[in-house]
Amino acid sequence: MKRLSAKISLFILTVVLLISCNAVKRVESDELLLTNNTIYRNGEEIKKNRIYNQLYQEPNSRLLGVPIKLHFYNWAKQDPDSAFLHWLHKKPGREERLVNIYSRKQVDKMREAYVNFNEWIKSTGEAPVIIDEELAKKSRNRLQSWYFNNGWFNAQIDYEILPTKEQRGEINYFVTTKEPYIVDSIRTRIASPVIDSIYEAHSSASLINSGEQYRTLDFNEERDRLTSLFRNNGVYNFDQEYISFEADTVDTNYKLNSTTIINNRQVNNNGISTREPFNIHKISRVNVFTDYSYANRLNPVTDSAQYNGYYIYSFDELEFKPQAITDAIFIRPGQIYRDRDRTRTYNRVSSLRVFKYPTIEYTADPADTTDTNLIANIFLSPLQKYSLGFDFEVSQSNIMDFGIGFGGSLLIRNVFGGAENFEISGRGSVGSSSDAARGSSKDRFFNISEVGADLKLTFPRIFLPFDTEKFIPKYMSPFTSVSLGVSSQNNIGLDKQNVNGILNYSWNPSRILSHRLDLLNIQYVRNVNTDNYFNVYRNSYNNLNEIVRSGNVVTSPQYLTQEGLLSIPNGAEGFIRDVTEENSGTSGLSPGQRQEVRNIGERKKRLTENNLIFSTNFTYLRNNKENLYDSDFSRFRFKVETAGNVLAAVSGIA
Repeated sequence: MKRLSAKISLFILTVVLLISCNAVKRVESDELLLTNNTIYRNGEEIKKNRIYNQLYQEPNSRLLGVPIKLHFYNWAKQDPDSAFLHWLHKKPGREERLVNIYSRKQVDKMREAYVNFNEWIKSTGEAPVIIDEELAKKSRNRLQSWYFNNGWFNAQIDYEILPTKEQRGEINYFVTTKEPYIVDSIRTRIASPVIDSIYEAHSSASLINSGEQYRTLDFNEERDRLTSLFRNNGVYNFDQEYISFEADTVDTNYKLNSTTIINNRQVNNNGISTREPFNIHKISRVNVFTDYSYANRLNPVTDSAQYNGYYIYSFDELEFKPQAITDAIFIRPGQIYRDRDRTRTYNRVSSLRVFKYPTIEYTADPADTTDTNLIANIFLSPLQKYSLGFDFEVSQSNIMDFGIGFGGSLLIRNVFGGAENFEISGRGSVGSSSDAARGSSKDRFFNISEVGADLKLTFPRIFLPFDTEKFIPKYMSPFTSVSLGVSSQNNIGLDKQNVNGILNYSWNPSRILSHRLDLLNIQYVRNVNTDNYFNVYRNSYNNLNEIVRSGNVVTSPQYLTQEGLLSIPNGAEGFIRDVTEENSGTSGLSPGQRQEVRNIGERKKRLTENNLIFSTNFTYLRNNKENLYDSDFSRFRFKVETAGNVLAAVSGIA
């Protein structure tokens, strides 16, 4: 209770000290510290953060109404180097005494540390936000743009700076929106018949809809949608710059009449610029170079193959099965050009971990007189056949006083010619633990250890006795992996040997979704050092001895040591066996003592028996993180699993 009271008192004292600090300590006499922004729309205060985010200046952050970071910043010296020198020379002889005690170098280090500490305070805190007239004008202009882009074309924005008290002030912004503009008629002016036909076929998916308030973002997203639509429907040379919008708001009573304009493409022939209609482009041929590099780019092809209409080339002997290559390519001969096919090819080839990032080029087919056929050239650069990796670490934990870990791996790519990967990895560790159980290992410095090895073979397809293409198509990057692992532990007492095997399937339905199915996960765990159980679980052993040494209990002398304690393991196990089987060699126990001994025996049996476990699990993961720098994302993981001890089930049936 005293400790709690002390903590509460310390917290109250800290708050009082912070409140009593002078927030305007670093504010000049002709400046105002910004304490608040308020936006009024048509006379009513706005609370929406997305509108306040348009302002260029925000007040210093607060916790429980106190600008803690500002106060922290104010604690720092403005010129710490001069402040230190002032302190050093304030008393005569102080500098000489410090130099004699510590040395000149140490005094200089003190000076450097003082300066660095003050800089750290500044960087951790927040400088006072001073009201800036120019930034207030820029905030007004940004608010004007925000309301304009959301349909209020005639919005009027004004602001005022109000001094409040002692070098503090706030800014009020006043927004008069008037009526918003509503999208009314939607027309098109499309020059190319091909583009017009595609547009009409997908017009129901338009992001610009009649009756909705105007938003500039809707028009930008519609431009993106149309560009993607055309480029995924055969229009190879379409660019976003060909799309524009006209908005008529003259005498329309706050209605906006929109016109989507798509011009013909611009073509330069011999320096003369002309406009020509767009056409649908088809892939007439796909050439795949499986071992391209900058060094061999001018060399002749020495090996080739044809498969399902693909032409596969190699500058050396072809090392890949044609089907393995074509399964990773979504650009198909005879089909129209689509941007998504190129993107999926990039993603799938990269996911194989056999090639570097591919290069895909399109050229006009010289044999085509209509100038609409394209030849796709795909250049694949293989990674090294073998990759080695090593790691080493030193660690410490609440169990291990000191530990050394090491490991290595060997990756063999394209092991069977079908873009399969075979990985061999090994690991080991040794450590010292004061918690090691009694025995011969207790006297050794490295008294715990672990070694293990894993084999993993990965196939770029789903291996099942039926066709999975309908519900797990190739663009989902399906993989099948088979792995086998063994490990042996010599830890703080109960040593284990472990063998596991996994048959796993994985695929990615979209950029943010991934699925994993462990169809079969088999694990066999063998306990090696079961005789050491009571050296590890000392509480159970001590409880047994308390029962044995209680007044009325009689047990076989051969179970006991000279000190009258149960010997490990024979004595403790014999005593449990006598009580469980109600042998005459042990007597005098109360019903409660007998039950406690049975419980200890059951727990020992459960923790020392060998296990063969079969399990199956499915994992669903949704992660919308864009990249390493994305700070606004969500991650959802769901896993369902079924598992059981097969030997225990068989034993129960038998």
